[in-house]
Amino acid sequence: MSAVSKLKKSRAAWKEKAVERNNELKYHRAEVKRLKADRNKYKVELQDMKRQLAEEQKKTACRLLKIKKS
Repeated sequence: MSAVSKLKKSRAAWKEKAVERNNELKYHRAEVKRLKADRNKYKVELQDMKRQLAEEQKKTACRLLKIKKS
């Protein structure tokens, strides 16, 4: 094989690997973005639930105090 032929073959393999790496990275970036969005959505939902629970506990505590005073 001539040196030029080897060089062309080597470069073609390098280009193919680079394209493959890029596609994998693109997929992983999209996946990470989706996972972070899900995580943030669940965090907000958790905060809302905790706030609602605290409000309900306050209401219940007030009702119990009123009942005990009666």
